[in-house]
Amino acid sequence: MLFVGHISIAFLLTYAISKKFVLKDVSISFVMFLSTLPDVDLVFRLLGIEFGHRSITHSTIIWTIVALAFLAKYRRTSVAVYSLAYLSHIIIGDLLVGPINLLYPIGDFVVSGGIRFGTISDIITEGVLFAIMAILIIMENFYKDNSRQHTLLLHYSTLDRFFYPLLITEIIISPIFVLSDRFQDFSN
Repeated sequence: MLFVGHISIAFLLTYAISKKFVLKDVSISFVMFLSTLPDVDLVFRLLGIEFGHRSITHSTIIWTIVALAFLAKYRRTSVAVYSLAYLSHIIIGDLLVGPINLLYPIGDFVVSGGIRFGTISDIITEGVLFAIMAILIIMENFYKDNSRQHTLLLHYSTLDRFFYPLLITEIIISPIFVLSDRFQDFSN
């Protein structure tokens, strides 16, 4: 799955949670960034450092470490949302499009979904997820219901100044990545 799909999944999960709980101290841009963080291995690959895509950064072992790090810094609700964002990349996003070893490097528990990465089904799925996210953002920001304001989308965090430009870059990169000659190199 590309950045667009991961960002959309994390946003939709956080949006659903925010309908039940008030998430005043959660940065939505940080949530969406965390959903793409496991793919930092691709950045290392571009820099010539190879440790395998969908290996250590896509492991539930690393997810546990990230969750524990959040516990030291944030409130429980925030920790749950931030941890879920990272985990959504692994369990929902990448599980849909290919095999992944959830216990890397200490064991083998390989799971796989039914959609192949880079196929028309994958691209349509990501496009639909992105469209749903965009519709929700537009509805929340332009359709004003005075009886209920959605604090998730109206809250602005200091983290947002850094992460929103990064997310816009990731969204722009996704279609360029698909159209590039190097696309096949990263599908493993």
